[in-house]
Amino acid sequence: MKMFSWLSALQLPSGKRERRNRSKHRSQPQHNGCAEVLEPRLVLAAPALSAISDVTFFSGSAVHIPLNATDADGDSLSFNAVSDNISVSADVLEGNRSLQIAVEQGDSMSPTISGEMTFELFEDEASRATSRIITLAESGFYDGSTFHRVIDNFVIQGGDPNGVPSGTGGSTLGDFDDQFAFDLQHNRTGMLSYAKSIDDTNDSQFFVTEYADPTVVNTNLRHLDSNHSVFGMQTTGEAIRAAISDTSTGANDVPNVDVVLTSVTVFVDTQNGVLRINAPEGTSGTAMVTVTVSDSSEQDQQSFNVTFAPDTHNNAPFLADIPSIRTLADTATTFQLTALDVENAPNAAFLDEVELANRSLLVPQTSNAAELTYDIGFLDGTVSVVPVNSFSGTSPITVAAGEFVTAIDYQVVPIEIVASASPWTVSATDHPGLTEANDGAPDEIRLVRNGSKFEVFVNDQPTAQAEDFSVTTLTIDGSRDDDTLIIDYSGGNPFPTGGILFNGYTVDPMEVNPPEDTGIDSLEFTGGAVTTATYTFTNAIDGSVNLDDDVLTYVGLESIADTLNVTDRVFTYSAAADMVTTGDDDLAANGLSRIATDGTGTTVDFTTPSGSLTINSGDGNDTVAITSMDSLFDGPLTVNAEDGNDTVDASEITFAVKLNGFGGNDSLTGGSIADTLNGGSGSDSLVGGAGDDKLRGQGTSGDTLHGGPGDDTLDGGDGYDHIFETADIDFTVTDSTLTGLGNDTLINIQLAQLFGGSNANIIDASAFSGRAFLNGAGGNDVLRGGIGYDRIFGGSGRDLLVGGDRDDVLRGQGGNHDTLLGGAGNDKLNGGIGHDSLVGGDDDDILTGESGNDTIDGGAGDDRLYERSNVDMTLTDTALSGGLGSDNLTSIETAYLKGGNSDNRLDASAFNGDVTLIGVGGADTLKGGSGDDMINGRSGADS
Repeated sequence: MKMFSWLSALQLPSGKRERRNRSKHRSQPQHNGCAEVLEPRLVLAAPALSAISDVTFFSGSAVHIPLNATDADGDSLSFNAVSDNISVSADVLEGNRSLQIAVEQGDSMSPTISGEMTFELFEDEASRATSRIITLAESGFYDGSTFHRVIDNFVIQGGDPNGVPSGTGGSTLGDFDDQFAFDLQHNRTGMLSYAKSIDDTNDSQFFVTEYADPTVVNTNLRHLDSNHSVFGMQTTGEAIRAAISDTSTGANDVPNVDVVLTSVTVFVDTQNGVLRINAPEGTSGTAMVTVTVSDSSEQDQQSFNVTFAPDTHNNAPFLADIPSIRTLADTATTFQLTALDVENAPNAAFLDEVELANRSLLVPQTSNAAELTYDIGFLDGTVSVVPVNSFSGTSPITVAAGEFVTAIDYQVVPIEIVASASPWTVSATDHPGLTEANDGAPDEIRLVRNGSKFEVFVNDQPTAQAEDFSVTTLTIDGSRDDDTLIIDYSGGNPFPTGGILFNGYTVDPMEVNPPEDTGIDSLEFTGGAVTTATYTFTNAIDGSVNLDDDVLTYVGLESIADTLNVTDRVFTYSAAADMVTTGDDDLAANGLSRIATDGTGTTVDFTTPSGSLTINSGDGNDTVAITSMDSLFDGPLTVNAEDGNDTVDASEITFAVKLNGFGGNDSLTGGSIADTLNGGSGSDSLVGGAGDDKLRGQGTSGDTLHGGPGDDTLDGGDGYDHIFETADIDFTVTDSTLTGLGNDTLINIQLAQLFGGSNANIIDASAFSGRAFLNGAGGNDVLRGGIGYDRIFGGSGRDLLVGGDRDDVLRGQGGNHDTLLGGAGNDKLNGGIGHDSLVGGDDDDILTGESGNDTIDGGAGDDRLYERSNVDMTLTDTALSGGLGSDNLTSIETAYLKGGNSDNRLDASAFNGDVTLIGVGGADTLKGGSGDDMINGRSGADS
């Protein structure tokens, strides 16, 4: 707020700010200009850049040059500029809208002045000012008003349709604060600036400068620097402006004939631009600047000379924007004033109302001593405020800064004083510029503790501060832009006692046609350490973070980055069917890993915890894939799959994991280090992998445990549980041990399933009282069953299969000479292909030789020969011959022979035992023997 001037707008623009894009593709196909006999082609015109005169300016006082171009095809144009002197910057401004002012003076049939002026607005640097004029222009406020004050070689002023007389009124929107920027000065003709009566009383009135000789300092105009808010630069219509400046005037510089603003509109200018040139303060020299204008395919270029010398004008310092201030009744607080100076000369003094009064200077707002007292450090700008008398409410104070009493910048600061700790809300829209939110550009909101205060910055601008005892919960509201909230621990714990709520963007239920795109919002934690960080995900965009019992709840976020030093991290998901994946972030070996889902939880990048990492996947049928995390992560990791049929796979990782299945039929796979896998209730599959693992089936259902390499502990728990191992090695299993891939300890295992490999393996279950499923696979294997009901398969190779004491099934399978020894029990022996030896042993066995010349010995008991094939077979007490081969039989009491669909001959006439003959299809010949036979020809003409 600057005390000066006679020249006299705080609301957001009515619509979302557009980013200017001066380049676009042609709507018609482009051609290369080649002539064709049958059809003439249109030759597209290149853009033309209007002449740019040589420029003289003062270093440290940026000069703005209008860039005017035309394109016969109507293409949007883009500009760029380069300087041959590295000390001279040449920047084309981008992303701004423009203002067009149509004016007319005199009879509309034969006006003395008629035309348009256009101005590019400085939306980024003067957002408060441009927001106001855009709002008023789009409402039609200026249409029909006049340029009510004209001073030749100085300014033309307008923007007051309501004042009587003009120049004494404004809009209904009220005053807004000054807004200054180092590069925006009144140093050229065509600068668009706000008029006001006293400091911070900008409303609707504006003026346009006329700078007669830019080679000398115009003190009449330059004293407006850091006093009036420059917010635009004229790009076209200079002749119209000059004509208005030259118009005749009467008393109070009012034109004798009204100069009427027939319309004021906002638009995106695709044909003109503004070039900003500057050099470091105090320097001198020359440069050549080259400007290029381009359409979608062609360009034009010009160069011009620049001369610069030190600026002899001393700009007055001005106050940086001040955040909102909040404290508790009877609780002192402080805040910092900063004076900005173009020349960077630290000579500003800071004044409170007492200092101002002592110098007979204006005090815009006198404080109420019954509500608070305050003082300001004269040289350091520290403001100390002490609420008194248990007052609560808002109590304003005046602060000021300056070098000279003729140029003081004021600010009235409202102090919010609450009676007791209460909720506090800060929004991206609270940025002092007022247009940072919802402008299409990403916003950064930072919360940090500063002593006893919480401070909120929006895009690095101090926006709000509060004494910690004045706040229970803090709500931070984002906008439609891409918002990032940073919780910064560098100054200490920034959490109020009631926690934080972050709304990435919440649609107002009263908003008409709310936007579909509400930005991609994120959250960051940085700058400190906590013991425990617990993330709880409601869905893909909502959830909460608990940091040592300080809770941040968020709504509408897409990602989180947590770089805090944390001992233990916990991620907890909902009861949905989650697909959780951990891995590295986008950079290797930076200490950051990532956890993400397919849409049921927010993506989080996090630093490696020094203690533990826990993932709770929640109820539901979840899938958790623990893939390669950052190389600096070395565990341990715990996954609690909870209820549901879950799959947890940690096979890719090289650190210890603990996987807990809980309820449901779970599949848990460990990694290559010593892992712990707990199945919980349900029929679970546990795979330990390499390392000395502990696998616990738990529950009363049937679990499968696969320890893998290493000395594992495999505990089935209650229920019918089994182990499964496969490797090209020897295995020996007992009730309490398994050797092979390591020296494993077995507890509560009812079934052992062991597979060999391509070499000759010995798989021995003779001391195992449970059931054994043994498979030799390739090689000449020795497979020994145990006390239980075993299944023993030889696979390929010449195998020895030994059944054990119970009712076993032995199958030779491959084409080599297998030996099958049934042992005690009612066994089933099948030799498979090849010349096999089958010995039933004790009890009642069933023996099948299949193809090959087999030796079959039923042994003790009532044994049966069982063969079926689409061949002829002849059976005697000592032999079976025919299409399957020539088998030698011993101790066979009964037989079962079954043919196929051909004409088979089944002859048991020389067999003394009971026989069953079945012909199946074809014209079969079936002959029984001397026993009690059953003969069934089935289909075909059988005999």
